[in-house]
This record gives sequence, C-alpha cells and structure tokens, in this order.
Amino acid sequence: WLTFSTSFPVAEAHLCNLLEESLETVAVNGSEIKLYVKPFQIVTLRLIPQLDVDKRRSEEIESASSA
Repeated sequence: WLTFSTSFPVAEAHLCNLLEESLETVAVNGSEIKLYVKPFQIVTLRLIPQLDVDKRRSEEIESASSA
C-alpha cells in the first residue's frame, strides 16, 4: 500500500488512464490518499481539491437562486 499526503485538502481522487479518463475512485481522507500499487507499476491520479468542489457548489447555488 502507498499512502501519501498533499498540502491541500482533497475532495476526490481518481486513478486514470493515459487519456486522463477515470478508471476507479481512490480512498481519500482529508489530504491523505491511500492506494495499492504493484512493484514497478506507474499510476496516474487525478486529484480534485476540496476548494474546487466548494466553489462549484456555491456557483450552482447562486445560479439556482438567480433563476
């Protein structure tokens, strides 16, 4: 198992292919991410910061209230 931390809170993490298409969701706990990696395996992760999710939600609320 590989566990690492980021300097920012992560809302979502996804294991991606080379075209950055999501293959599966990875476990996230705040700024800590944990996934199983085989020896010599190369992985690509897409991290979605919590701030982006909060911003997107507030924009959705604003657009819904102005409609």
